Amino acid sequence: MTMFRVGILGAGKMGCIYGDAFSRNEYCTVAAVYNRTAASGRELAARHGARYVDEWEELVRSPDIDLIGVCTPSNLHCAQVEAAAQAGKHILCEKPMANNHVECERMTRVCKACNVTLMIGFQMRFHPVVRTVGEHLPNLGDIYHVNFNFGMYRPKVDWRNSLNQGGGALKELGSHLFDLCTLWVAPIAHLSCENNRVEPGRKIEDHSIVLMRFANGATGYIYCGYEDRREPKICGVLMGRKGQINLTFSPYKTEDSAVRLIDETGISVRDIPVSIPVDKSPIYPGHCDSFLREIDRFVDCIRNKEEPLVGGAEGCRSMEAVCAAYTAQRRGRKINLPPAQFEPGKLRECFPAFGAIHERETST
Repeated sequence: MTMFRVGILGAGKMGCIYGDAFSRNEYCTVAAVYNRTAASGRELAARHGARYVDEWEELVRSPDIDLIGVCTPSNLHCAQVEAAAQAGKHILCEKPMANNHVECERMTRVCKACNVTLMIGFQMRFHPVVRTVGEHLPNLGDIYHVNFNFGMYRPKVDWRNSLNQGGGALKELGSHLFDLCTLWVAPIAHLSCENNRVEPGRKIEDHSIVLMRFANGATGYIYCGYEDRREPKICGVLMGRKGQINLTFSPYKTEDSAVRLIDETGISVRDIPVSIPVDKSPIYPGHCDSFLREIDRFVDCIRNKEEPLVGGAEGCRSMEAVCAAYTAQRRGRKINLPPAQFEPGKLRECFPAFGAIHERETST
């Protein structure tokens, strides 16, 4: 049996999740770990009997490494994925795929030219709620509207809130929602956006509201935020000509997983059973076994020479929507997709401050 030796870039929460999931796949062994902070990297490496590597460039060039899990900040993804592909490694890259869709396009081209598999970590596609919704979509008929709300309370300002990360709530949380919208409805034709910065010290958006029109004529909106004091949940509604689905799940609580099917009269309401696995993520238990399923699928794609469920094209499509939304905020108008251009140098203009924050910033 062929065994794949895995290198992991990044030893934060996602690096730990990848390490656990790869080590539990029968075809993989975690062989090397890199992290900017050596102590965390060494700890993760020791946990899996792997070696710690001081420089990510050394890890991706290592001849004994077959697969790379990229779990570093997204502003590093483009360079790391490109180097890994050129070294002949297959790559599972955590979302957001990169800082903008131009980088995503480059990553996709390089991986294709190097004939390596690139999969993007939209693990929500493997969540039991999302899989259950997919099974019942035919009950809705033609879908004419979708909306999502994904909020959490994260007042702490840290490295994730700097401009060099390329964006905030919409990029981190909304990229998942754009992926689900286009999976279930259609490609986005155009959108408009309103962002806001509320927390002092943040350079990126705390709140984002995006209004969308899809290629099939359906409408939709998403809300993402870091200042929502309710427990973090993903809540969605899919409206079709023959019925409606309401869905909920949470990163932390399996009991929040729910799918409700409403018929076209609005009279018949049925709660669809969601199968919750016993084996759950210790870090994000509400995501159930979605990370395990994601990594198993990635490995199967390599073994069987199949296309990944979420490849570079899907990752790029989600980031196109993020960049178009930021441009729509900056220009104050609708933006067609794919966006004609994106100007990273004007990113600051995409994140206007809430009045009191703006006054504080301009007075200092």
